[in-house]
Amino acid sequence: MKYLVLDTAGEALAIGAIEGEYPNGSWQILAQQTLIGARKHGETLAAVIDSTLKVLNWRAREVAALIVGCGPGSFTGVRIGITYAKTWAQFNQVPLYTVSSLGLLAVSGWIANAIPSSFIVPVIDGRRGTAYTGLYRYHQEKQQLIAVLPDTHCDFDVWLDTIQSHLVPTDSIVFVGHSLEPFEEIIESSALQQETTVIQGWGSQPRVAEAMNWLTSERVDDIATLAPNYTQQTLAEREWQAAQPGDQPSDERESLIDRY
Repeated sequence: MKYLVLDTAGEALAIGAIEGEYPNGSWQILAQQTLIGARKHGETLAAVIDSTLKVLNWRAREVAALIVGCGPGSFTGVRIGITYAKTWAQFNQVPLYTVSSLGLLAVSGWIANAIPSSFIVPVIDGRRGTAYTGLYRYHQEKQQLIAVLPDTHCDFDVWLDTIQSHLVPTDSIVFVGHSLEPFEEIIESSALQQETTVIQGWGSQPRVAEAMNWLTSERVDDIATLAPNYTQQTLAEREWQAAQPGDQPSDERESLIDRY
């Protein structure tokens, strides 16, 4: 069976394709790509999926299900991915699975890090000193990367104080994100006693197809009511949303249905 994986919550637009018996069997990775730009995910997502299907010689109706990063992250970015996935799944009458966008990012940090027992802190810039973030660690028995604390959006210095209570001095922490320069000074000036590693740039980008080996997804029971995991919107996002004349999900859905 054929599956598409996509995430649009952060700086990167990440697409992947897997084939096999997901999620309870074995599968293989057939395609995986990450595009970094000016967060114009809404303008490029459909075209990137089109090209992926053509390279694989897949038809849209052959895709058995979609797996989508449901946030948290950029309000607009998360909404684009969820709207696209819901439209596809409902129009083609196929299952839809969700996975944490921060979990996808955490997998990249875990793969890049040489210490499997490290705690992983994925970071997406929420602006004004805030971050969409979480705390993950590899569970040996489950052979999965699991969330030690729920994904959140908060002041980054407050988050460092929060995770400190879940660690001991001999632990190590890997911070992973596309552009962590605004947070490096906060990390260095924090009270963290653990050894820290920062992974950013290309090494931090979501490997969404590969990540399916390490993350647990959830099948959506009612696709129509699926909402993104926004956690908490930033001030800029709230101001932008308030200035809009109204939400227009039906228009977005119709344009995607016309395409497929």
